[in-house]
Amino acid sequence: QWVTYVTFPEGSLWRRRVDGSEPLQLTFPPMQVFLPRWAPDGKRIAFAATTPGKPQGIYLIPAEGGQAEQVTTDQYDEVDVGWSSEGNQLIFGMPSDAFETGIYLLNLNTHERSKLPGSEGLYSPRWSPDGHYIAATTADGGSLRLFEVATQKWVELARLPIGYPNWSRDSKFVFFDTTGKEPSLYRVR
Repeated sequence: QWVTYVTFPEGSLWRRRVDGSEPLQLTFPPMQVFLPRWAPDGKRIAFAATTPGKPQGIYLIPAEGGQAEQVTTDQYDEVDVGWSSEGNQLIFGMPSDAFETGIYLLNLNTHERSKLPGSEGLYSPRWSPDGHYIAATTADGGSLRLFEVATQKWVELARLPIGYPNWSRDSKFVFFDTTGKEPSLYRVR
């Protein structure tokens, strides 16, 4: 029923109904927002954002509006946030120029952070809606990897220029785009 998006070039986060009605601006400059993601229950939105003089961090904001709360407080950029299927954990990446690159989980109840095993050099994590898998790209965007939560193992799904991976609602496919001379949309089972 709702969509969230970021305006360009302002970088403000908005929410509105899919028919375009009831627009609500959720963030304001100088904060610049990137890649917002709805919580599974639809009550909150997670996003990465920059503010002048601070590294990019992970924030939560109520879908009905209110104050954005920064849930990470590191000195390195944290980007590309996503939700666990239960909505009690966030997943995010740290770019290759960070101190400890990889994919991290943040427990929203305890605020404990842990690194996903074997995620060094990976980026752009996406948790499957059923909670069984995590898809991620290599930092250079040349490969799509899949982490099976039950076995704690990674496998390669595709070797192409990978951009903006997203799961199908039934958790059977990962969709992504490619760049270059012939940009295309792909899906992989």
